[in-house]
Amino acid sequence: SSDLPAAIVASAEGGVATYFFAGGKTAYIEYNNSGEAVAVMYENAGEPVVAHVNEGKEAADVALKAIREYFA
Repeated sequence: SSDLPAAIVASAEGGVATYFFAGGKTAYIEYNNSGEAVAVMYENAGEPVVAHVNEGKEAADVALKAIREYFA
């Protein structure tokens, strides 16, 4: 999968979310205005997988790694 998001949208929680799609799966990284981030991954059927990511500049790297592993 590509590291380029399919969509970047305003977050309902205040902040921004970046969406990724591959093979019937969806994942997004939501960054809120306080600097916290969460990666959410799911398929059409089933419960979502949520990975809470710490604040800081490494947050995006940790979230992208979780998404890459989910899509693999």
